[in-house]
Amino acid sequence: MRSEWDEEKTFDIQGDIHVGDLAPDGGQLRPFIVWFEEPVPKLEKAVYIVEDADVFVIIGTSLQVYPAAGLINYVPKHVPRYIIDKHIPSLPSYLNVTAIESTATEGVKKLRELLM
Repeated sequence: MRSEWDEEKTFDIQGDIHVGDLAPDGGQLRPFIVWFEEPVPKLEKAVYIVEDADVFVIIGTSLQVYPAAGLINYVPKHVPRYIIDKHIPSLPSYLNVTAIESTATEGVKKLRELLM
């Protein structure tokens, strides 16, 4: 998690985050994720990491929110791609994605079995 005021400092999650749970800088603690209509921090760095990935996993998304949804297009063709979601979105066949239609918790367990 991170402070709403400083996205550079992160903190280990110790349980649910509640309104009023503050970071040391006084900002509200929040998950370190991108909410709808928020800019994607460090998108260029994310592209660089994705281009060098050994495995690419997408969990819990409709793949409709850009620019983050476009990261899948930077994955090298030889890299295995997986999506875990309760409702798998329509995906172009050229992406070669293995779909795991499940909750995130159960889907990650299935992914682990596939990767072992």
